[in-house]
Amino acid sequence: MNALFSLGLICSGTNNSRIGGQMRQLAAYHSQDTNPMMILRMSQGFLHMGKGLMTLNPVYSNNFLINNVALAGLLISILSFTEVESLICGKYQFLIYSLCLAMRPRMAMLVIIVLIFFALFI
Repeated sequence: MNALFSLGLICSGTNNSRIGGQMRQLAAYHSQDTNPMMILRMSQGFLHMGKGLMTLNPVYSNNFLINNVALAGLLISILSFTEVESLICGKYQFLIYSLCLAMRPRMAMLVIIVLIFFALFI
């Protein structure tokens, strides 16, 4: 189950079709088990996160600065997967929400201010 989660975490927001196909095959294989299927659905959600417009990244400003809160969110979720059966598949499923701290848009945001002056001559 750790491999299923790590596959989704590494490919988060890429919308990669080859990995998506592999995850669909794994979903057909694990269709009877509830715990691997839950982890696999979360990984599929990470893969197609924001239709490719969102990613899990604690680094910003051209890999110059690290957001400590986003890094803590990633570490909380990764370390909670050391005990998958008791934490994530047990009664502490809300630990996955810590990944929301590391979500950021993948697109470039640009603000253009255009000032147009109309002169009316009477």
